[in-house]
Order: sequence, then C-alpha cells, then structure tokens
Amino acid sequence: MQLRFWGSSCDVHITKILTLQKRAVRVMTFKDQFPAVPGPLHPSNPLFLKLELIKIKYIFILQILKFIHKCINSNIIGNFAQWFKLKTEVHTHLTKTNYNTSSQVSTNKLSIPFGRTTHYGLKQIKVKGPKIWNSLPLDLRNIKSLINFKISIKKHLLGTYT
Repeated sequence: MQLRFWGSSCDVHITKILTLQKRAVRVMTFKDQFPAVPGPLHPSNPLFLKLELIKIKYIFILQILKFIHKCINSNIIGNFAQWFKLKTEVHTHLTKTNYNTSSQVSTNKLSIPFGRTTHYGLKQIKVKGPKIWNSLPLDLRNIKSLINFKISIKKHLLGTYT
C-alpha cells in the first residue's frame, strides 16, 4: 500500500530496488550462478514470467490503477472519489478523446490535470494516474469488478515482459 507514495521516485532509486528484485528472482529459480564461460547472468524477464511476479515499477502501476478503479467506481471513502474525472464529465459535448467513432461507445478516459513541475507536479498521483489509466486498452478500463480488474491488469503487465 505504501508503494503508491514512493513508487514515483527517481529512477535511480527504483533501479536499485529492481536490481535486488532481479537477484532474488534468480536465487529463487537457482539461476544465480555465473556461467562457466564468462558472460552475462541469465535474463530475468523469463524468470519473472515463470514465477508470475511483477517488477517493482509495475507494482506501482498496479497499485495506482487499483486506486483509480476504486475512485471511479465509488468504492473509496473520503474526498478521493472526486480526484479523477472522466473526460465525458469535463466536456458535455463529444470530443475526439472521449468518443470512439468506430465502436460508438465511450472510451472511459480520464481528464489529466495540469502538473506544474517535472520533479513534483508531473509525478503526483492526480497527474500520473490518469496518464497510466488512459494508456490501458479499452476492455481493461471497462471492467467493473475490482478482483477481475486486478487479475486482468496483472496479466496485461506480465505480457509486457515478452
């Protein structure tokens, strides 16, 4: 749960954690030995797929997406339910970004608020979250059940390792 708050830190810090995570996955699968002929270690992506584990950066994305899903579907307490607005709620008329002409259905995209600075403003959950949400395929954005949403997002994120 706390990953939601520090997961958008600089890549330098996340890379250190990712290195430790890769080392742990190699130890778990007994692929941590150096090859007999000098060369690189075993690639980690197939190992993450085999164990069905998500890398640190994707854990952050999964947490953000679950949080947004709860906010959109009114499954959250407090003012967070008003943090994210669909583009259809912002614009009363149809625009290119909130209407898919090929399927004649709403695209379920979020409005992205303005982020003032690159170090703080653009890394806020209010700004980064809608960008991540809008990059999802339409079928994933339209899942109503949180459990099904989490399972589908995890499969989607694991699919990026291939």
